[in-house]
Amino acid sequence: MALQFAHLHNVRLSWLEVCARDLWLGQKKIDTKRDVGRAQLRTRLAESADGVASMLERAIDAGGEVKGFKRGAAPMMGYLIAHDAHHRGSILLTLKQCGHPVPQDVRYGIWDWGKI
Repeated sequence: MALQFAHLHNVRLSWLEVCARDLWLGQKKIDTKRDVGRAQLRTRLAESADGVASMLERAIDAGGEVKGFKRGAAPMMGYLIAHDAHHRGSILLTLKQCGHPVPQDVRYGIWDWGKI
């Protein structure tokens, strides 16, 4: 399951490398051939999320244009959300099948837009 989280991070970095290379510099890809720990995942996912947020903020400030993604900022954000959501579903299913279901308030918390 750690590999799915690592994949999320590494895909974000791939897009940063193409669309905002300066935000990609200094980021660290997660080596999926080695043990991946929780602390590393937390740190790296937060860093790549910050990078993606900065990239999208810049794109919006630039009239919605994203270098290397011809459809613009809104579709890029949609792509990234869909990608993360796809893997979130896989992670939740894996946990459930392994006997470690995520508590209901966490599973459904994503839909409580009143708290966002």
